[in-house]
Amino acid sequence: MYKQRIILFFSIVLSSYALLFILTSIFSITYPLYIPNAAYWLKEGFSIKEHRAKTIDTQKIFLVSGSNTLFSICTPLLEEKTNQKIVNFGLNAYTPIEIYFAEIKKYAKPGDIVIMPLEYNFYTNEKILEDWVIRILLTWGSEFIKEFSVKQILEILFKSLPYLPERIINHDIKFPGRSYEEYMQSLNSKNPLAILRRADGGNAYNSFGDKIIDNESKLKLDFSNRYFYLTDLKDFRFQQLKDFADFLAKQNIKLLLTYPVTIQNPEFDLTQKEHADRLQKLTDKIKEHGLDIIGIPKLSNFELIFSYDCIYHLNAEGAMLRTLYVADTINCYLANKTQEIPDMEEYKKQRKAEAKKMLEKYRKLGYYPE
Repeated sequence: MYKQRIILFFSIVLSSYALLFILTSIFSITYPLYIPNAAYWLKEGFSIKEHRAKTIDTQKIFLVSGSNTLFSICTPLLEEKTNQKIVNFGLNAYTPIEIYFAEIKKYAKPGDIVIMPLEYNFYTNEKILEDWVIRILLTWGSEFIKEFSVKQILEILFKSLPYLPERIINHDIKFPGRSYEEYMQSLNSKNPLAILRRADGGNAYNSFGDKIIDNESKLKLDFSNRYFYLTDLKDFRFQQLKDFADFLAKQNIKLLLTYPVTIQNPEFDLTQKEHADRLQKLTDKIKEHGLDIIGIPKLSNFELIFSYDCIYHLNAEGAMLRTLYVADTINCYLANKTQEIPDMEEYKKQRKAEAKKMLEKYRKLGYYPE
C-alpha cells in the first residue's frame, strides 16, 4: 500500500511538471513577447525584403543566402543586365535555412526562380539551435517555428522555459525596429536615388535591400581561410535542399544553387588546381543529390582588393563585378545555354572595366544617409 502511494505521488508530481512544461511552452510560442538581444536588426532587414517580394507581381528571381549576397549584389544593375525583377534575400549566414525556406514559400510564385549562393559553412553546420535563434523564434520570428522538425520544435519548447520570467516582466515592451514605411522614410529623407553607402550600420540597407559599401578592403594582406573541409560536409544538408527543391518544383518554381563569394587567399585560391579540385568534389556531391548548380566557380573567387570587411563580403566595386558575373550566368540559364568562356582573362578584364564604369555611374547619384 505504501509503495503504491509513493508511486502515485511521484506520478502526480511528474504529470504536474509535464503539464506545466506543455502549458508554459505553448504560451511561449503562442504569445511572442519581448526578449533583449533577439537580432531585431534582422527583423528590419526581413521587412524590407518582404515588402519588395510581395510588391512585384511579375516573374522574379530570388537570390537567397547569407550576407555574401547582401553585400555583393547590386539589384538595379542585375535587373538592367537580365531584364528580370530581382529580390535580394541575402541576410545572415547563420540564420537557419528553415527561415529562408519559409520566406520563399510565402512569396515565390509559379514561374519564379530561386538562386541560392549559400555560404560554404551551411554545408558543414550541424542542426544546432543557438541562443540567438531561440530568442528570434520566441519574439518576432514565432511564425517560423512550424518550419522546423518535430524534434527541433520540442527543443525550442524546452529552451523557451528559462525566458518565461523575463518575457513576463517585459510584456509591455514593443519589439524594436522600424517598419518598412518608417525605414524608407528615414532612408529617403535626403537622397532617395542613392544606392551606395560609405560604411555599414544605421540605415544599412538601400531601397532594394542591398548593402553596397563604397570603401576599401578591411581584410589584412596575410588573411587566410580555407572555407570548408570535405570531411565536414553533412549529407542531411544536401537532402534538405533536395526536399525543398522538390517541393518548389511542384509549384512550378525552380531552385538553383550557385557559388558564394569568396576571397582569394593561400588556403582558397581557385586558380590553384588543388583548391579547384576540392570545390569540384563539393559540386559533384551537390549533383549526386539531384540538385542543379549554375555558374563558373572561378568567377566567385575575388581578389583581396574587391573585399570589404570579412571573408564573404565585397566592397562596392566588387559588388558591381559580382553582379555582372551573376548576370551573365543567369542570362545563359534563361537562354538554356551552357556558360562557356573561351578566354577567361580577357572576359574578366572586360567585366572589371565595366564594373568601374557602373560604380562611377552610381557614385554620381550620391550616398544615402549614415
